Formats: sequence, C-alpha cells, structure tokens
Amino acid sequence: MFKRLEKMFPRKGSVLVFSIIILSVMLVSALSIATVSVMDRQNSFNTEKSSRSFQVADSGVEVILHEIYSGHFNTLNGLASDLGTTCNADGQIEASTDTGKYAISFYDDFGEKFTSDDCSATDWRDRIAKIKSEGVSGTTTRAVEVAVAATAMEFGGIYQTYYSDSDCLTENPFTADCTCPTGYTASMFNEFKDGDSDYYDGKGMKQYFCYEKN
Repeated sequence: MFKRLEKMFPRKGSVLVFSIIILSVMLVSALSIATVSVMDRQNSFNTEKSSRSFQVADSGVEVILHEIYSGHFNTLNGLASDLGTTCNADGQIEASTDTGKYAISFYDDFGEKFTSDDCSATDWRDRIAKIKSEGVSGTTTRAVEVAVAATAMEFGGIYQTYYSDSDCLTENPFTADCTCPTGYTASMFNEFKDGDSDYYDGKGMKQYFCYEKN
C-alpha cells in the first residue's frame, strides 16, 4: 500500500522542501531590508544631530566674535554679562540657542586655555588668540575653533557663502548681502567642506567676518 502511495505522490516531499526554502529566502530578504532601513534611519538621525550641534557651535562663534569686535568690555565678565550669562569657574562663557547650548573657551598665543582668573583680567583682549566653541544638541557635541586678531578692530558683520560655488548663503546684516561695508576687509574664519546633503545643501560653507583696523 505504501509503495502505491509513493507512486501516486512521488514529489510531495520535494514540493514541501522547496516551499520551505523559498519561504526562508523571502524571510532572510525581508529581514535584510528591514535591517538596512533601520540603519539608514539611524545614520540619518545621527547626521541630523551632528548638523544641529555644528550649527549651535557656529552660532556661538558668531555671537562671541560680534561681542569681541563690537563691544567695549574691560573683562570677560563684562562680555558675559552683556549676553545674560557669566564667565564660569573654567573660564568659559556658556549660553543657549533654540536648538542647543554652546560653551566658549578662550586661548592665548601659547595655546593656554583661559581660567577663571582671566574672567576678571583687564588685559584679556590683548592676550586672546583663539576661541573654541563646543555646541551640544541632545547627546551630540561638535566643536569649532577660530583665530582671533589681537589688534583693535571695528566689526563690520558676518556672512556665509556656499563652499563649492560661493553663492550667498546668509547675508551680512550690515550690508544685506554677502559683502563687507565699504572700507572693511573680509576674513574667512570658518569653512565646512562636508558634502553630505544635510549640510548646507551638500555644497559646504565658508564663513567670513568683516573688520576695519583702528
């Protein structure tokens, strides 16, 4: 009887095995697609957080440079007070934006970081050579370092252009375009070449400040 059944249904086992193989391949494919999708979303999320942190750090640089070149502060305590904050125990000035917070550190010509003692020093403007802005958005931190001229200057605004084609990205509020006021010099103090589409339309960025020596 069993021999007759085998003759009647010789391929039943083969069909079952083949079906299991097809289902296994489909399951593996589905899992692979799901894994790639999750990884892509995670990478996109990380890139977005990194971009926000960079922009926060960049905002800190703009604010502090404006205060340095346009303000007349005898001490860093005075500068910090004008921003509604303080020069803390680490010699830093911390402030917040809509998307995060930044901490500004100050360095002299020898690369030595300012301490709390420098918050009340009256010669800080002559000694400062570089500032470092650390932007934090969520759990992501990005830093921007910028050299600072030691000579007294008149501030003429800040503007941004795309890195790849130099088209205007953010206008200078002093001129309403990407130029300096007449008689002022443009100095590039920051650039970002990353080609990621989430960063400045994939074109990168150059940032300039305008100054006139007294």
